[in-house]
Amino acid sequence: MHQFRLIMLAAFGLLLLAITATGAIAADCSDAYYAADDAYGYARKGYRRADDLDEVERYAKKAMSSASDAESYADDCGCDDANGAASDTYRYSRKAYRSGHYEDATQYLKKALRSAEDAMSYADDCG
Repeated sequence: MHQFRLIMLAAFGLLLLAITATGAIAADCSDAYYAADDAYGYARKGYRRADDLDEVERYAKKAMSSASDAESYADDCGCDDANGAASDTYRYSRKAYRSGHYEDATQYLKKALRSAEDAMSYADDCG
């Protein structure tokens, strides 16, 4: 009976090792993906649809919030690349929010939406 237990423990250990090695247990980064997608949507609206600086700033602020969420979620699931891209999204959105000039703000939001796209891609790759 003791030998049977040892064999079963060894088999279970090998099974866990095989699952881990093949990546069957992966971090779920879907929250990071969806938060980055929200940041992308807000940055895109601010870049393409906003008619004045106040509207750009409103979308930039929303993009900042979603990018911050994406950073946190990417950190939670251990996806460093998504975290870095979300941080870039936040930084560009913040620059848009603080720029004080319509043209500058829209150009920063253009950079933010590209970074948000990268964050989505990285989060998708992570899990």
